[in-house]
Amino acid sequence: MNAISSIGSQSPMAVSGAQPMTMMSPPPTAYLQGSLSPVAHMLSMSMDDLRSTMKQGSSLSDIASQKGVSRSSLMSVIEQSVQQGRAAQGREPISSTILDSVIGNAVDRRRGGASGSNLTTAA
Repeated sequence: MNAISSIGSQSPMAVSGAQPMTMMSPPPTAYLQGSLSPVAHMLSMSMDDLRSTMKQGSSLSDIASQKGVSRSSLMSVIEQSVQQGRAAQGREPISSTILDSVIGNAVDRRRGGASGSNLTTAA
């Protein structure tokens, strides 16, 4: 207890809305809201077909490759969608470095189950 009392008299601050992150946690996805619809359009797929394929374990990169679309083109469409969505909301653009990292993780992710991807349809 003495070690704790020697830290000082500052009381801990509560952080609202914070979620614990671990090395196993998925990357943040808030930046990618609304990005799946333009991807489905680019790949000439319905949203249902794209979601179904992702739920079966294919990454967006896998699906794009099967459709003859490069990973860089896929990432470019998602980045454009994200930045346009932010501009429409009167928000600042996201740094390309940060966005490239988040998008790169999302397009390469393979996972089944209900969510299927980090990308969502909400605007």
